[in-house]
Amino acid sequence: MKTIYVISKWLTFPGAFMKGFFEHLTCRLLKVKIYEADKYVTNNLLSGHVYMLPPESAAKSFFVCFLPGLLNFLFGLGSYAAALMTLGYLGVGFTDAQSQTQNPMFVFYCVLLYFGASMMCNIFPYRDDISHARELLYGGESKSGGAAKVLFFIPAAVMKAGSVLERYGLTVLFNIALAAFIFICLG
Repeated sequence: MKTIYVISKWLTFPGAFMKGFFEHLTCRLLKVKIYEADKYVTNNLLSGHVYMLPPESAAKSFFVCFLPGLLNFLFGLGSYAAALMTLGYLGVGFTDAQSQTQNPMFVFYCVLLYFGASMMCNIFPYRDDISHARELLYGGESKSGGAAKVLFFIPAAVMKAGSVLERYGLTVLFNIALAAFIFICLG
């Protein structure tokens, strides 16, 4: 399991690195204590994350899990969609269909597709972080109000499920399947 996780992080290096960076930035903004942030992509289960002390409030804990993934999603969605639409729907290929010359933009769109897919593969929090946030929100000693519990229920459930998928490298397989499906449908 650890090997699959680490391989998925190295395959999606740009996204794992940016997720760690956004997590580091979020922790600094929310004043969450970090005890190690010199490497964002490593050969362990915290690859793509920073080593932090668990936040004491439910709101900080939730937003440390939510904001980095949201930023990765927003940056990844733009490049992923642009590349898939250009390569799939518009049919930009290695050679230009009209002039039969090489198209240098094809390589750019392939890099853009890889970058967007790698960002989309790294949108979920570390499993222990979201478990801590859920415990602070919904645990027996929770100080969270009913409105907060209702408002954060669906995002917390999605992040928990996504963290399990990411732990087993399934987000990489899902993105490969999604890209193939879009190419087949658009092509």
